[in-house]
Amino acid sequence: MQKPILKTDLVFVTPEMARKWLEKNVNNRNIRRHYVAKLRNDLRNNRFMTTHEGIAFNCNGELKDGQHRLTAIAEEGIGAWLMVTSGLPNDAVPVINRGSIRTITDNGNMSGFSMSKQMVAMAYIAMEAPAGIAHSKSTSEYDVIDFIKRNQEAFEAIPHVTKKNIGRAANMAAFLRAYPHCPLTAWNRCLQLFLNGIDDDFHPVKERAIVVFRDYCLTNKANGYSASIDMYRRCQRAIKAFMNAEELKIVKPCEQDLFPLVEGILFK
Repeated sequence: MQKPILKTDLVFVTPEMARKWLEKNVNNRNIRRHYVAKLRNDLRNNRFMTTHEGIAFNCNGELKDGQHRLTAIAEEGIGAWLMVTSGLPNDAVPVINRGSIRTITDNGNMSGFSMSKQMVAMAYIAMEAPAGIAHSKSTSEYDVIDFIKRNQEAFEAIPHVTKKNIGRAANMAAFLRAYPHCPLTAWNRCLQLFLNGIDDDFHPVKERAIVVFRDYCLTNKANGYSASIDMYRRCQRAIKAFMNAEELKIVKPCEQDLFPLVEGILFK
């Protein structure tokens, strides 16, 4: 095998350089705006990390890798250190970024912080549903991991749930948000009734709301982002009614966030 003629340097890429290099962006894939938004967020919050991945030009000086990083730098107006490679053979382009993409869970675990897929799904909705979105592709992975770390007690209080419809991330996210706003004993009672149904100690009036919502979940088959937001808001309403011993025959979505965050932290 012949040794490829590649040259790689660590370069501080300014917004002006990024705009100039993007003019050489020939026959590349379409820009994924959600990924650019993530990178811009990281640049803005001084969380952009320099790795072995960066910018690559082929033998003709055409940009073949790094268009999202360059677009983020150009649009945000903040420079960054990047590995810049020139002389990339054209026949090597098809194998760029062909490997398995790491998930947020993978990245968290690799950095020494253990978290599950359920925790990540809950975090997305708990952070975003009050704003009318669910699992936004523009939310930074750093924000998600940081949110889980700062609210670890609340996450660990929620068991892993496999029951279909009952264990939706949207429902668990509502319980997550309610955790610091409710007496712990009452919160646990509400969660157990929702997960397992009525028991011998069930109060048909004071505890009815969460069971009514549970029955709704068992018959509701809707999926998608809009359905997640709707379920999150209904669950919040049911939890609030339970805490107030309010009898509900129908659980409608709440119109405002009933269990707000304070600077992204679930305060006690």
